Amino acid sequence: VGRWRSCPTKPVARRLKLQIESAIALGRDWEPDRPREAAGLEEVFRKYLEVRSFDLAQRTLVRYGYALDVCLQFARDRAQGHPKIGGLSRAFLEDYRIWLSKNGTGRHAGARSFATVVKLTEPVELAWNWAEESERWPDVPRPRRLGLKQPRPRHAVAASFDEYDGMLGGMLETIRRYPRCPEGAPPDWAYRVALLSRTTALRRTAAVRIEWAAVDLDALALDVPDDITKGERSGRRVPIHPALATELRTWGPTKGTIVKAPAAECDGRGHVDRTMRRAWQRAGVREAVWRGQPLHVARKMLRTHYVGVGVQSDLIDVLLGHAGVGSGGRHTTDRGPLWQALVDAVATVPSHLRSTPALIDDR
Repeated sequence: VGRWRSCPTKPVARRLKLQIESAIALGRDWEPDRPREAAGLEEVFRKYLEVRSFDLAQRTLVRYGYALDVCLQFARDRAQGHPKIGGLSRAFLEDYRIWLSKNGTGRHAGARSFATVVKLTEPVELAWNWAEESERWPDVPRPRRLGLKQPRPRHAVAASFDEYDGMLGGMLETIRRYPRCPEGAPPDWAYRVALLSRTTALRRTAAVRIEWAAVDLDALALDVPDDITKGERSGRRVPIHPALATELRTWGPTKGTIVKAPAAECDGRGHVDRTMRRAWQRAGVREAVWRGQPLHVARKMLRTHYVGVGVQSDLIDVLLGHAGVGSGGRHTTDRGPLWQALVDAVATVPSHLRSTPALIDDR
């Protein structure tokens, strides 16, 4: 072979002997193993996102990417340089959880809630487990998990339609006082988000991103695509309330997104939540209704209403876009047997919507 190497123990020597004999049997020279540089944590996280991009929804992939970026920030500060995959340990996860909970680490320089800490820790644990199973890197430590679980949801208090309409009035008052808006968006774009969710139960991301191409005012139907909503693989088609259709006809031009939100609002929450919180406070609505989720109130309000008027549970799942919509999810076209039942359910929502064309001068 022409090479020699010392071994610290007999078992290591035996393994080395087997490697040399195997190389000779294959007719090639034996080459000693050269130490490889440990894989960087950033490299592992980037490869994990690349692999998972084939089976994760886009918005989930964005959330995971943000969580892993936050972890990299912590790891760089901890390692004073470029962190390696070998630095992962249970102690690392515990210190990371503590760091996430401190003041000054959140988006608005505040402390993150426990629910947010869980959301930011989970992708790190998943990426670590994937790195060990993928066998791409030989120096991955055995994965550990903290076993954090989301806190139990607090008792939900649903708003009434009068309270919600009072909040909408508070938003209009805010818009009149502070009409300026960034990036050329209409001053009432946040009001449009709240108004759109009042009868459609659209989540914040869907309400901000949905486009006019999804609206059929002649058929009074709204096609919600799967790539902008949560937990759906094929999207859904829901009826448009007649009063909302009247309002939408005043919103033109019918190109691009419906609410014309600033681009920054499509990727992260901020202005719309802040505006709605102020509107809820201005309307004097009890804090238990809207605290923490000022727009999600519409979904709780509509679900409570539909249950109260006797709408079937599978129809409610379709209207709210819940994952696993059951048999109702397969019959929601305008020719389907359940479409009229969906239309009748939406028609039971009180029509307290008010058109406000005078607010916008540049439409």
